[in-house]
Amino acid sequence: GGCIISDRLLESVSGADKENAAWRVGYTYSGHPVACAAANANLATWREEPVPERIAALAAKQQAHLDTLAVHAMVRNARRCGTIAALELGDPGGSYLSDLGPKLLRRFREADLLLRPLGNTVYVMPPYCIEDDDLARIWAEIGTAADAIAAD
Repeated sequence: GGCIISDRLLESVSGADKENAAWRVGYTYSGHPVACAAANANLATWREEPVPERIAALAAKQQAHLDTLAVHAMVRNARRCGTIAALELGDPGGSYLSDLGPKLLRRFREADLLLRPLGNTVYVMPPYCIEDDDLARIWAEIGTAADAIAAD
């Protein structure tokens, strides 16, 4: 992490030698007991459960949903890297600055989905513990959005 502070504050905590200064007081999250406990629990999960297998299965499910939607006339550049899937909806000339972004965001929020389109690009980055029904609901809503764009 990083921190931006004014010269005046830096001098007050580090003295006049700003070139070799280190902010010795630390950050509020450094070594926080709750963060450490969460990290330990996460490491235990990775040691004791078949997490890599679950991740591989999720990646395959993402690809299957993506393949189904990739043939839609309003979908372009469907792609996946690991468990992260993305596609563009609507106008082929659209981009991260597309006016479609706010409309998609509103639509997904109204459907109680936490998807954040960047312009006309929709990313699906589910948690590794997502249930199949929840993943299917996400992709169904993206399909419904593509149908609505086609109807406009």
